[in-house]
Amino acid sequence: TFKMRGERGVDYDTMPIVNGRGIYSIENAMNIGSHQFGGLIEWNTKQGKKLLPFMNEYMIGETGFAVSPSGVNVFYRGIDNPVEVSVSGYPKEKVRAYMSGGGSLVPSGGSYVARVTSPSAREVTISVSVETDAGTKTLGSKKFRVLNVPVPPAKLNGTKSEGRVHKNDILTGVLMADLGDQFFPFKVRFDVVSFRFAYKVRGQTNSITVYGNRLNAEAQSALQGLGRGTRVSFESIQVKGPSGTFQTAPISLELR
Repeated sequence: TFKMRGERGVDYDTMPIVNGRGIYSIENAMNIGSHQFGGLIEWNTKQGKKLLPFMNEYMIGETGFAVSPSGVNVFYRGIDNPVEVSVSGYPKEKVRAYMSGGGSLVPSGGSYVARVTSPSAREVTISVSVETDAGTKTLGSKKFRVLNVPVPPAKLNGTKSEGRVHKNDILTGVLMADLGDQFFPFKVRFDVVSFRFAYKVRGQTNSITVYGNRLNAEAQSALQGLGRGTRVSFESIQVKGPSGTFQTAPISLELR
């Protein structure tokens, strides 16, 4: 169990929540360089309240510019990554920011959204400038790592990945993939696009390739001929998400 050290209001404090997002503000942020902050995030899950430790950082440039991801410390390929960009002493309408290395930075509600579109980029750079009476002044830049969204496990009907199951649950079932609470704070959609349905008959392993997220007619027919105690598996499960299509772990089930 995680908990904060020290006394609230002295050693640590809570952040105000605005539109579902915690707002971390800094007074007189003029110390040039990279600065870290962290704490605990409390959120509700199906198992009750949980505390998640986090660590983040922001960069102060020579004229007090800061670039900080609003969600996590990296950018994930294929999804909207919220980013805060601010420059002390300049209104937001005078601040300009852009991303290079394989994507784009799009203004969104007073902040920005970073979208990494390159399938191979491992790092992108956000550069910041301001519009002054003398013209455009470049303040600096900050690099961010790029990762693929983690591949979730697949489950039959979203709940079953092992153990015993009724044959009808497989016949009518759907393979689903979801990160759930593992990928806080983002909500990401995944689709199972193909798999191999494998089973044994008299010691001989058979498999049927299926496109989609449920058994096709051939696989259903094969399943109908199997008896109780037979072990069946879903293998080579391909899951499509915002970062691309990847293989996830197989599922092994025993017929009741």
